[in-house]
Amino acid sequence: MAFSALGALSLLAATVQESSAAPVAAQVRETVPSSAGQAPRPAEGAGVELAGQTCDDVTPSMLSSVARTGEDEIFCLRDAKPVPETTVKATTAPPQLQNAVGACDTSPNLYFYDRFTGCVNTKVSYEVIDTKTGKVTGTASFTAIQDVTLLANDSMWHSEVSLRQDSATGTATGLTAAWQTTCDSSACTSSDNAWTGSQPISVGKVLDGATTLTWAAGSGINQQKFGFKNTITINAAGAVLINPAWFAFPQQIRCDNDFGSGTRMGCVFPNYIPTLDMAITHAGHANVAWSMNNLIDKWGWQGKGQPLTREKNTTIRDQNRAKICEDGTWKAMPDVVPTDSCDEFAFAATNQSGGQLQLTGKDCAQIRPAKENGQWVVYYYGSVTSKRCTIGHVPLAENVSVGGSLSTFYQGQRVLDDEKFWLYVH
Repeated sequence: MAFSALGALSLLAATVQESSAAPVAAQVRETVPSSAGQAPRPAEGAGVELAGQTCDDVTPSMLSSVARTGEDEIFCLRDAKPVPETTVKATTAPPQLQNAVGACDTSPNLYFYDRFTGCVNTKVSYEVIDTKTGKVTGTASFTAIQDVTLLANDSMWHSEVSLRQDSATGTATGLTAAWQTTCDSSACTSSDNAWTGSQPISVGKVLDGATTLTWAAGSGINQQKFGFKNTITINAAGAVLINPAWFAFPQQIRCDNDFGSGTRMGCVFPNYIPTLDMAITHAGHANVAWSMNNLIDKWGWQGKGQPLTREKNTTIRDQNRAKICEDGTWKAMPDVVPTDSCDEFAFAATNQSGGQLQLTGKDCAQIRPAKENGQWVVYYYGSVTSKRCTIGHVPLAENVSVGGSLSTFYQGQRVLDDEKFWLYVH
C-alpha cells in the first residue's frame, strides 16, 4: 500500500466495504521472518586523486626556466602513496555506522557517503625540488579530511575541512597552507575560504575551518546536479609554487525544489540509494516483511533483489491499487479483521506495483498477518508460490500507517519520480 494520505482513507474505506464474504479458508499458518532487507549504512569508495599541476608535471624545461629567474627551488604537491590494501580493509566504516561524517577520520585514502553526509580522506605529499639539479631536497606529508553535510530542507550545505602535517624532511620548512572549497560551475556559490589566508603549519599541527555553499537555483530549474572541488595551497616564504593542485569531492550533489509545491528546496547525494527503515510493530509491517521474503522478485531487498522506484503520478497510483485490490479477488473478512483493508505489495506508489506489472489481484499471494503468542504469523488463502505481488488483510489504520511512512520517506529523503530506494523491516 502506498498512496497519498488524503486519497488513502477514501480508497481504503471503499475497499473495506466491498464485501463481507470471506475468501477460501486459510490453508497454511506460517511464522513471519523477523526481518527483511538490509540495514542502511554509508557507501564507500577509493580515495581521490589530485588534479591540476602536480609534481608529476615538473619538467626539465620548467626547472631551467625558473632557474633563469634566479630561484633555486620550486615547490609542488603530489598524491601520497596509497595505504596498503590490508590497512584499508581494516579501517573501513563499521556496520553500525549511521552516517558518513567522521567516518574518514581513521580511514586513509577512502571516502564515504550516504544521502545527506559525505567525507573524504586523502594523503598529500609536498616536495621541494632544486631547479639546477632536479633533485628533491625536502618533503612533507599531509592528511586532508573533508566532511560534508547536506540539508533536506535547505539549499545551503556545509563543508568542514582539516589539514594535518604528518612529517617533514630536508628543506621543507617554514610552510604555510590555505584551503578553498568552490563549486565547479555557476550552479552553486561558496561563501569563503576554509580559513583566512595562508596559515603557518608544522609537523603535528592541524588547520581546520568551514565553508558554506548554496545552490543558485535558476528560473525554471527544479533540479540540478553539480560538483565542487578543493584547492590546497602549500607554500613557503619566497618560494615558487607551480599551480596549486586540487581534488574534486568524489560525489556530485543534486538539489531540487520538487516538494512543498516547489517551495521547499533541499540537496542530496543522488548516487546513494536511500532505505525506508521500519520496525515491525503492526500487521502492515508484517505484510511487507512476509512479502519481501516470499515474493520471487525480492523487491526492495538490497543484495537479493532490485530496488523499488517511486511512482509520483497520483492517477497511476490509484490505477495500480484498483487493479490489485478491486478486481474482486480480495474480499473483506470483518469477522477476523474488524477493519479489514486490502494492503498490497509492492506499494501502489512504486513502479513495481502489480498493477504496473500487468497483474491483478488474482495473480497475487493473499495473506492475513496476525500476532499470536508474541510473534507475527501469516495465514495463506490460496497458493502463494511463485507470486510477484501480495494482497494482505490488514486493519485499515495499520495499512494507512505504512502508506504514511512511505510518503514521509519520499519527502524526507527527497526521492524523486522513478528514483530508487531500498526497504529494511525488522
